Amino acid sequence: MGRPPTQPSQRISDNQAVGWQPAACPPDAPHRPAARGHGVGDHLVQAVSHWAQQAGAEVLRLAVVPGNENAAALYRRNGFRPTGELGDLMPDGVRREHIMAKDLSTGA
Repeated sequence: MGRPPTQPSQRISDNQAVGWQPAACPPDAPHRPAARGHGVGDHLVQAVSHWAQQAGAEVLRLAVVPGNENAAALYRRNGFRPTGELGDLMPDGVRREHIMAKDLSTGA
């Protein structure tokens, strides 16, 4: 697979691509109040969705930290739905990430 249009850096686990972080976007940029409401998150999610679909992926999966309603709303708005699966254990040792997925096979 080639890189998505935002030229992100690839996260690798067990020699498998497991995620991307936009290289042109500082890690804390989406969390800055002044950055919200301009459609940047929607644009990035749509670009990665399009890239993944073009690369032949059928499903996109991601993890959302419990209580991060802004992120969950962004992903829902872009076609992701909760899977009911629990993700990794959070540093507090109690909470777990929530897994969301988007079906790319329908062209959505």
